[in-house]
Amino acid sequence: MPPQQVRVTADNRGPLVNLANWITLIVVCLATLTKIATKLQKTGRPQGDDFIMFAAMLAAAGQSIAVAKQVQAGLGRHINTLTASQVDDYQKTGYIAQLFYILALCLPKFAVLHFLSTIAITKICRMTRKGIVAVNFVWTCLAMIIIASQCASSQPWAILSNQCTNQPAIWDFIGAVDIAVNVAIIALPIYILYDLRVPRNKKLTIMSAFALRGLLIPLAVLRLVYVKSASNSEDHPFDDLQTVLLTQVDMNLSIVFACFIFLKPFMDGLQTGLLASDIQILSLKKSSGNGSFGLGTWSKKNRKSPQDGIDLGPHERLDTQESLKQVVIHTSETKRHDLDSIHTSEGSTKDAIKKTTVIAQHYEPRESNRVFES
Repeated sequence: MPPQQVRVTADNRGPLVNLANWITLIVVCLATLTKIATKLQKTGRPQGDDFIMFAAMLAAAGQSIAVAKQVQAGLGRHINTLTASQVDDYQKTGYIAQLFYILALCLPKFAVLHFLSTIAITKICRMTRKGIVAVNFVWTCLAMIIIASQCASSQPWAILSNQCTNQPAIWDFIGAVDIAVNVAIIALPIYILYDLRVPRNKKLTIMSAFALRGLLIPLAVLRLVYVKSASNSEDHPFDDLQTVLLTQVDMNLSIVFACFIFLKPFMDGLQTGLLASDIQILSLKKSSGNGSFGLGTWSKKNRKSPQDGIDLGPHERLDTQESLKQVVIHTSETKRHDLDSIHTSEGSTKDAIKKTTVIAQHYEPRESNRVFES
C-alpha cells in the first residue's frame, strides 16, 4: 500500500516547514563537507575549524530532526485538532529544537573566529578577536541555561504553559547579542584585510565572503518580530509556523556563510606571504628614521635545516619549496632601504652568505609588530 501523501492545506501548513527544513539542511551538509574537503586538500589534515564546522552541521541536523518531529506532532495545524499527547510531543520537540538552535548558531561563529586567529597579527586585532570569542562563549552558555530552565523545573519542556518566564524577552536578549557578535565578526576581518596589498577586486571578493553574514541580521530581526507577535497566541502550533521557518533559514544560512570563507576562490585570494591556510603570520617591524622596514632574522629556536623546511613557530610549519612561493627571501651583505627593491628568486636562496631575511609579501601593517631575532 503506497504511503499516504501529505498535502499543504489552509489548516495544515506543516509540510511547508519540512520542505524548507530538509532543503536547507542538505545545503548545509554540502557546504560543510566541501569546506572540510577544501581545507584537507590544502593542509593534508583536519584542523580546528573543520571539527567546529562538522559539529555545527551535526547540531543543525539535530535541530532539523527535532523540527520534523514537531511537524508530526502538529506544527502547522490548529491546536484544537491535536490530542493532549500530540501537544505534549509538540512542546518536547520544540524545546529540544531550541537548544540545538543555540548550538548551531554559536559554533559557526567560533569557526570563523578560529580562522581569524591566523590573520589577526596586530595586538589590537588579537585582543579584539579574543574579546569576541569570550562574548560568544558567555552568550552561548547563558542562552543554553536560560532556554533549558525557561519553564518550571518539573516540566522544563512545557513551553506553551503559563509557568514559563517571559519568552519574548529571552529571545530578544539572545537575538540582540547574536546580532552584535555577527556585526563584530564582519567588521574585524574587513579591518584586518584593509591593508592586504592585493588587487582591489580580489580584496573586495575576500571581504564579501565575510560580509555575507550581514544578511543574517535582517533575518534575526524579522524572526524576533514573529516571536513577539506569536507570544500572545492561543493557537501556537498554527501561529508558530513563520517563526520556525525563519529559524531554519537563519540557522542554516549562518553555517553556510561560515563555510564560504574557506572555499577555494576565497582561500586562493588569501594565499599570500601573509595570509595562508592556517599558518602562523610572519610580521614586520618598522625601523626608525628613514621609514624603511627593520629586517630581522630567525631566532635559533626557529632555525631548521633546508630539508626540514621553514619553521614559523610552535604551531605551524612551511615546507621549503612551498615557502618559496609564499614569502620573499632576500640575502645580502648590506641593509636595503626600500622594500620595493627586494627581489624574489628561488635560486638566490642557495647563495645565502650572511643574513637571511624573511618578510611577509603584500602587507603593510598599521603598527609595529614583532620580529624574530637571533
